[in-house]
Amino acid sequence: MTLGCAGLLTELHDRLRGLVREDAGRDPEPTAAIVDPQSVRAAATVPASSRWPGPTAATRAAWSPGRR
Repeated sequence: MTLGCAGLLTELHDRLRGLVREDAGRDPEPTAAIVDPQSVRAAATVPASSRWPGPTAATRAAWSPGRR
């Protein structure tokens, strides 16, 4: 798929979504979003210093299924 075609499909999708939302009596533009914290944490645009380092070996061992 070419970039022009992909852009056209995106434009059509956005317009269709707006029409469907208006038909349902809602604002054509969504006003809320769900952010997956794991995706945000791992994003390349997030500085490494602000990323959560993840569980330590001790934490993983304490919560492993064999220890419950």
